[in-house]
Amino acid sequence: MVSGLSKSGAVEEAKAVFLAMPVRNSVSWNAMVSGFACSRDMSAAEEWFRNAPEKGDAVLWISMVSGFLYIGYVV
Repeated sequence: MVSGLSKSGAVEEAKAVFLAMPVRNSVSWNAMVSGFACSRDMSAAEEWFRNAPEKGDAVLWISMVSGFLYIGYVV
């Protein structure tokens, strides 16, 4: 549900669902980081990335790099 909401641009709704989850895993963290990145809110994406418990997750890193590329931050 978090992934679907964030992909559709409803990042705040996805955040509410995420915060209500009793257990969060790498998929839910990735969905949030990716959702903020796709919404061009890289400061929020970076904050969520920094708070993610599994920073070694390749998909999480790809979400961040893709977000920066998407907004033209990486040349």
